Amino acid sequence: MIYAMYDGELNEIIRTENFHKLDKTANYLGNEKKINEHFGNFRLTETHLPNICISNCRYNILKDVKLIGETCGEMLCLTFMKKGNSHFSYNRGDNYELKQNSFNLFCFSGINNYTNFLSKGKQNESTDIIISKTYFDTLTNKYPHIFENLHRQYSMKKNFMLYENSPFFSQEILSILQQINEAHLLGNTAELYIESKTLELFARLLSQKSNVPYNYIPENLRNKIIEAKFILENSYVNPPGIHELALQIGICDTALKHYFKKMFDNTVFGYLFEFRMNKASNLLIHNKNLNISEIAEQIGYEHHTHFCTAFKRKFGVTPLEYRRKACF
Repeated sequence: MIYAMYDGELNEIIRTENFHKLDKTANYLGNEKKINEHFGNFRLTETHLPNICISNCRYNILKDVKLIGETCGEMLCLTFMKKGNSHFSYNRGDNYELKQNSFNLFCFSGINNYTNFLSKGKQNESTDIIISKTYFDTLTNKYPHIFENLHRQYSMKKNFMLYENSPFFSQEILSILQQINEAHLLGNTAELYIESKTLELFARLLSQKSNVPYNYIPENLRNKIIEAKFILENSYVNPPGIHELALQIGICDTALKHYFKKMFDNTVFGYLFEFRMNKASNLLIHNKNLNISEIAEQIGYEHHTHFCTAFKRKFGVTPLEYRRKACF
C-alpha cells in the first residue's frame, strides 16, 4: 500500500510506500510514522507478520487534511473505528462513513484508490487487521463453515465492503483487539497468538447473526447511548447507577438498558466490568511500581480481594500471575 497526506491546498505532508506490506518477516514492535506537529498529532503504527498486518492509527488534526492511498494486490481488511467517525471514498465513487464503535470488512483486488477525510479538531482512533488473499484461502480450506460464504462473495465481486451499514462491535471485541496489540509481550509465542486472535475475530464477526445496523436505532437514541458509554469510561472509579446514568443522558432506565445491550452486545454493568478489567491489565503490565491494592483502588474496587476475584473470573489467573507472565 502507498499513501500520502495532503493539506487543504494539496501540499504533500507525508508519504510512505509499502505500508501494510504483507511479507515473510515478522516485526512485533511495529514501525511508527508521524507528521509535523503544525498539523496536529497523527500516530500510525504497524505490526507485520508473514500473512497479517496490524495497523493502529490515532490522530487529533489541527487542520483539515486528506489521507490518499493506493492498495495493490489481493487482501482483506477488517477496520474497527474505536473513537470518532471516519469519512472516506474508494475509487472516486460513493462516500462512506464509519461511525464510532463500528466495524466493516473491506475486500480488495488489483489497484484501488481511497481518500480518507480527516477533520480538524476531531480525535480519532482505529485499528486495521489486514490478511493476504493466500492466507484467506488457507483459512477457507481449514474452516469452510466460517469463511466459505465470504470466499464465494470475494471470488464474484473482487472489490466490496461487506456491510452496507457498518455494525457495532462489542466490548468483548475491543478486548480482543487490545490483546492483539499487546501480543509482543509474549515473546516467541506472539505470532501464533496474533494468528489465533485474528481467527477468533473473523469467526465472531462472520458468524454473528444479530448485528444491529445503524438505521435500526434512531439517531438521537444512538447518540445518547454513546454518551452513556463515555460517562461510564470517564467515571469508572465511581460510576453512576442505572437510574442516575439514564437521567444524565435524558432517557428512561428501560431504554438505556435495552439499547445499550443492542449497541454493545453487553449490559451496562457488564461493559463497565470489561472496561475496568482492561484498565487493570494495562496497569499491571505498564505500571510495575503499583501493587495490587493500589491498582484495585485506581479502578474502583474498595477491597483488593474483590478485585482479585473479579480479575481471575475475567482472565483465569490472579493479577500477580498475569503480571509475571506478561513480564516473563
